[in-house]
Amino acid sequence: MRMTCDHYKFVSTPTWLWAPLHRSHKSDPSFGYTLWVTPTSRLIAIPFALLLSAGCGPASKSATTPTSKTTPTQAPSDVVESAESGPEEQERDVIVVEPMRIEVIRDDEGNEQVIARDARGLFDEANDALAMSNYEEAIALYDEVLRDFAESSLAPPAIYNAGLALEALGRIDDAVARYQTLANRKGSGEEGIDGRIRAAALLAEHERWGEALATLDAMLALPNLSAVNRLEAMARRGYVLVEAKDYASAEKQLDETIRYFTSKERGRRLFDDDNYFGVMSYFYLGDIPRRQFDAIAIRLPESQMGRDVEAKATLLILADERFDEVVRLEHPYWSTAAGFRKADMQREFWAALMRAPVPPHLGEVAAKLYVKEVHEQSRSLLEKALSIHGKNVKLASLYKVPTQWSAASAKEVVRLTELVGREQAGDLVTADELSGPQNARQADSHSYLPGRIEL
Repeated sequence: MRMTCDHYKFVSTPTWLWAPLHRSHKSDPSFGYTLWVTPTSRLIAIPFALLLSAGCGPASKSATTPTSKTTPTQAPSDVVESAESGPEEQERDVIVVEPMRIEVIRDDEGNEQVIARDARGLFDEANDALAMSNYEEAIALYDEVLRDFAESSLAPPAIYNAGLALEALGRIDDAVARYQTLANRKGSGEEGIDGRIRAAALLAEHERWGEALATLDAMLALPNLSAVNRLEAMARRGYVLVEAKDYASAEKQLDETIRYFTSKERGRRLFDDDNYFGVMSYFYLGDIPRRQFDAIAIRLPESQMGRDVEAKATLLILADERFDEVVRLEHPYWSTAAGFRKADMQREFWAALMRAPVPPHLGEVAAKLYVKEVHEQSRSLLEKALSIHGKNVKLASLYKVPTQWSAASAKEVVRLTELVGREQAGDLVTADELSGPQNARQADSHSYLPGRIEL
């Protein structure tokens, strides 16, 4: 599962950019370091990566390197000074210290002031600024890390976190450009994958379906894509097609994703501990007929009304069967989402029948009897919706993981209990009271990508 943005914000991030210093330079052999010359200052880049013996104490990885699961396992080759290693040397702990920039500034009187900066200090300052919502300051500091410490292991999270800051400022195109630059960097590997994922998530969040689809297609075309990453990209692609209302293509993609997820060699070994995107594919496969069901209105004449009711009933049954499969997969988030959808489709079918026009040939008395009969015959749909919502609340309780969907079901239990009571007492609900629930939002990018939380 993709890491959340909070992980990236303060530790590391999965996308890297190579940002060389663009300064004229010359070597100064007397000091053994490279000297970059600017009109007002001297910048001294010192490779402070050291090989320290075990006598200096154990390595403190948390203090010197990012701890993300996608963090490169080796420091850049020209940062670490290697030595011949015999058996004794191989047993020594290795501590990699980030490069340092020493800037010597002369004032108007010719006095020099020495300012030492390292990548870790700049990165931490940038993270502090990001945490305090000082986004412009954060971007400037992250860019300083990239400008002066392009080879640092902290360059990747700096690039990614700068994208997060740009997102917060609403500069969506700039944020996407950061992620895509990282994704397209030669040899980016897993870091590039995460860049593509974030770009696709952001584009989808802003309903730029075509661009999101192109980003995911480029990811799926990569050679040697891991099974877990392929599953995620396939599931996201299915979601994008659903939102773009290309239901035929979406169904094909989601079917393919489910086959990939359930294949013996992959599903059993790779996805047991991380089946979010596999179960998500089942959910959106059920959501296709649910959306088609919602789009059908019951219309006159009476012959058309019959066809519309039959079409809605057929789609309800199909969606209900598919959502049942999601519930059986026992994923707390997606199973309660499916439970909510099952219940709400029952309520929506009842509401559609309540909204249906009365045949115009009926007189006033006959029309009132017709409306009363429709209410009585349709009440079982409302009662079933209430029952399923109650079960959905209990399901979340069994998982011990409340979700937005179970919380929405709890609110619907209160609302529908009142409506059912009124209907049973003969106090018929009016058209103005037939609006859908206001408590559950669509499963958007924050729901389908762990990390926005996640696409």
